[in-house]
Amino acid sequence: MGMSLDTPPPIPASTNPVLYRFWRGVIRLWFALTFRKIRVFHEERLKGPDPAILLVSHPESFLDALILVAGFERLVRCLVPAGLIQGLLQPLLARGLGMISFLPKTGSWPLKGAVPSWQERPPW
Repeated sequence: MGMSLDTPPPIPASTNPVLYRFWRGVIRLWFALTFRKIRVFHEERLKGPDPAILLVSHPESFLDALILVAGFERLVRCLVPAGLIQGLLQPLLARGLGMISFLPKTGSWPLKGAVPSWQERPPW
């Protein structure tokens, strides 16, 4: 049971900076061991403290969100389709990195089985 499209979603609580930096470090280590270096072009455009919106122009994946988190020194909050957050590790990473999940086909914000901190916490 999701919220209607007329009701804006609640603003998620801020991400724990220590937990965020820990998971970002783990992701960077994993990328360093398995992939090539992540290069961010025109990063100087995002150096200020102002908010920025980054869009991925191909089919979404959980890996895209992790690449964005690993590629920037600043805090990055990703909007991720709820269907991509599955298994044991992905929900843990998504919660620690402050990702916001949504139901893309309905446009609603899920109330069960999603990750944002503004929802009920899972029992684990």
